[in-house]
Amino acid sequence: MLPVNDIWAQLKAGPAEAKDARDQIIENHLYLVQEMARALSKSLPKHIDVEELESFGVMGLLDAVDKFEPERGVPFEVYGRQRIKGAIIDGLRKADWLSTTARRRAKEIAATYDRLELQLMRAATDEEVAQELSLDVQEFRKVLVEIGRELVSLEAPIAVDQEGHSQSLIEIIPSKEDIGYTLEKNHAKDLLVDAIDKLPKKERLVIALHYYEGLNLTEIADVLELSTSRISQLHTKAILRLRGRLGRKKAELF
Repeated sequence: MLPVNDIWAQLKAGPAEAKDARDQIIENHLYLVQEMARALSKSLPKHIDVEELESFGVMGLLDAVDKFEPERGVPFEVYGRQRIKGAIIDGLRKADWLSTTARRRAKEIAATYDRLELQLMRAATDEEVAQELSLDVQEFRKVLVEIGRELVSLEAPIAVDQEGHSQSLIEIIPSKEDIGYTLEKNHAKDLLVDAIDKLPKKERLVIALHYYEGLNLTEIADVLELSTSRISQLHTKAILRLRGRLGRKKAELF
C-alpha cells in the first residue's frame, strides 16, 4: 500500500491525475470499511447484513477522502475510521429497522426501569417491572424477546440535542483499555460507566463480554453455560436499563 501523503498532492494536480490519486486512496483504504463494518456488526441483530454496513461505510470513506486535510498532521487511517463509523451509524438510523411498536415498547420499558429503580434504589426485578406494566412475568419476558429480535443495542440513539445531533451509547462506551484505570474521560463516559456498574451482575457481565471482549451472544451463552435466548434476554434488559437511566440525563451526554 502506498503512503497516503505520497499521492495526496496529486489531488491538486490536473483532473486526470486527481481522479487517479483519489481512486488509489479509496482502493488502498477499503479495508477500513470492512474492519469497521465487522466490528459494529457484533452489536447488531443477525438480520442486518455486513454488506449493508459496508455500503454505508464506503460513503464515509468517500467523504473522508474529500474532506481530509493532511496538513493537520492526523493520520488518514484515524480520520477515515471516524468518518466511516459515523456513516455506518447514520445509515442504520436512517434505515430504521426498529418497528414503531417495538420502539414504543422499548421506550416504555426503559422508562419503567428508570422510574422503579429511582424509587427502589436498586435494580428492579422482572416481577416488579411486569406488575408496573400490567403484565404477568411471562408476558413481559415475551415482550423482551420481541424487542430483542429487532434493533436493541448500544447503537440506538438515546439523546438528541437542539441541533439534531444524536448521542448513542456505543459512541461514549469506554474502550477495553479504559477498564481498571482512573477515568479521566468526559462526563458522558463517566455516566455510562456508573450506569453499567449498577446493572445486575449477569447483565453487567453480558455487556462486558459482548461490547468489551467482542463475543457474540452464542459465544457468551457457551461461556456462562446458559441458553442463547437467556443471554439475549439479559442483553435486552441491560440495554433498556441503560437507556432509561441515561435517557433521563440526556442533557449531560453532549
